[in-house]
Amino acid sequence: MSKPHPLNAPGPFYMEEGCCAACMAAVDESQGLLRYDESAEHCHVLKQPSSADELTHMVRAASVAELQCLRYRGTDPSVLRRFAEAGLASLCDSPTAGIRALVRNTVRFRRPGSRRDTAVALRDALASSDYFRVRLARVWWFFDLHVAWADRYSARVRLRRRKDYDEAIIVPKTTLGVQLLLADALASIGASDVEWRSNSQGELERGTPWPV
Repeated sequence: MSKPHPLNAPGPFYMEEGCCAACMAAVDESQGLLRYDESAEHCHVLKQPSSADELTHMVRAASVAELQCLRYRGTDPSVLRRFAEAGLASLCDSPTAGIRALVRNTVRFRRPGSRRDTAVALRDALASSDYFRVRLARVWWFFDLHVAWADRYSARVRLRRRKDYDEAIIVPKTTLGVQLLLADALASIGASDVEWRSNSQGELERGTPWPV
């Protein structure tokens, strides 16, 4: 059983003692829920999530933690399922068996304006990060956003309009960093009715408002 660091705030989420690379990735993703203590040279949970948005930030933080030090010891079935579907069941002290991981690489949303206006807005939002370079191109019936980072990695976001909503597909589908970046970009351009889906989900299965 993992041992929580003594500085953790009481509650179900905790940073494992002795497991911290001071990478700050999880701290940055947590939006104030985690903190790095310089005197202890260790990260800890400063505040337990108390809203749906804060829970999302905490799950995102767990997904990007370099050494996977952020864990969940609670028993809420919805949280356990969320960790399992994100491929993070190993970070739960009491994981739920039988739930397959889902890579949510397709997102549906609505936004006023033309498809090109939305593509340009997304390009500008994605390019606002210092870590990514973005190029926009028109390819047949969809817009292609080429996202590159670290001089070695790249992914494409293919944007197309379907009936009364827009749809963006990330290729390849395993690039979690692009999922999180795209989720933030959609929020910044005022997208509504956001629904993330996995290609393995059936049409009748409901998506989620978050990629992880």
